[in-house]
Amino acid sequence: SNAINIAINKYKEEMDKLAGVLCTSYVSPEEFEKDHKALATRSLEMFDEMANFGNRDDISEAREMVLRMLKENYEIYNTLNQGRNPLNGFEIYILPMTIAVISFLLRWIADHTCTSWSQTCKAGSDALSEVYTVGFLFMLIISATRAKQISDTVKRIRKAFVAVSGSGSEKDKNAGKGSKND
Repeated sequence: SNAINIAINKYKEEMDKLAGVLCTSYVSPEEFEKDHKALATRSLEMFDEMANFGNRDDISEAREMVLRMLKENYEIYNTLNQGRNPLNGFEIYILPMTIAVISFLLRWIADHTCTSWSQTCKAGSDALSEVYTVGFLFMLIISATRAKQISDTVKRIRKAFVAVSGSGSEKDKNAGKGSKND
C-alpha cells in the first residue's frame, strides 16, 4: 500500500544519509542503533497516521510487513556500516602480535638477567624465541593473504589524506596534461 511505501522510503532515505552506499564514515554501534530506533519509530508513526481506515486485520498485516521490511533494511545498513569499521578484522592481528611482543620482551629479560650457565634460562629463552618467531611468521602469512585488502586500504587512506590536506606535488597535479615542451 501507499502507507507502507512512504514509511519504508522515509526510513531508507534517512538511513542512506547515516550509513548508505555513498557514506564513507563509520558510525559507532551505539549511535547507529539509537538512530535506527528513532528512524524506525518515526516510520511506524508515519505509517500509523496514514493507515487509519479500512479493515483492522489488513492494517495489522501491513504494519507487520513494515516491521519486517524495517528489520531487513536495518540488516543491510548495519552490514554496510560494519564494512566501514576501521578495526574490522583487527582481532586477527592483535592476539598474535600481543603474544609475540610479550614473548620477545620476556626473552630479552631472560637473556639479560639470567646467568649463562643456567640451562633453565637457556631453555626458557629458546622457547620464547620460538613463540615470538611463530607469532611474527603468522602475522606475515596473514598480511600476505590480505595484501590486496591492505594495499587498497592504504591507497584509500592516502587519497583521503591528500584530499583533506590539499597537498600533492605540481608533478601530480599536472600528470596527464602534458608539458609545454612536448
